[in-house]
Amino acid sequence: MKIHILPSAVQGIINAPASKSSMQRACAAALLYKGETVISSPGKSNYDIAALNIIQKLGAVIKEHSTEKIGNP
Repeated sequence: MKIHILPSAVQGIINAPASKSSMQRACAAALLYKGETVISSPGKSNYDIAALNIIQKLGAVIKEHSTEKIGNP
């Protein structure tokens, strides 16, 4: 098998989600903060969802806002 790779230009924006440990730390810090916290590009793993469920049970109010853009910017 032969593979040819030609040079090209890569364009676009990628928002990588936080790692599960970073997301859990952000949730814990947000729970301790008295004001509003915004977590950009939160993770969506089962661990992340579990962390969100825990802080909700501890009294946090969570609002999810979708800011994903589809297509080219």
